[in-house]
Amino acid sequence: MQMPLLRKLGNYNVYYEGWALYTEKLAYEQGFYSSSFAQLGHLADELFRAARLVVDTGIHHKRWSREQAIDYMVQVTGMPKVVLLLRLSVILFIRASLFIQNWAT
Repeated sequence: MQMPLLRKLGNYNVYYEGWALYTEKLAYEQGFYSSSFAQLGHLADELFRAARLVVDTGIHHKRWSREQAIDYMVQVTGMPKVVLLLRLSVILFIRASLFIQNWAT
């Protein structure tokens, strides 16, 4: 199969992110995680990504403030607010395209 020129020239992070998420999910489904805590970590990552999708929609469509987004993430994920301050700032306000890439996969 011949690859389009645009795909040959560009560095598409979404392609790599998609494969990373696929292998992570496959490892979970095949029971490759060595303990219940490892499985819990996988599920926590999935929860974080799902909550991030809600927050992105809240910020860009419902015009949530940064504080509303952080409060939502604290409530849903249970992560400490200090951790979410940095993670959400980078993901949603500095590198919003990274989120869109992950969502598209």
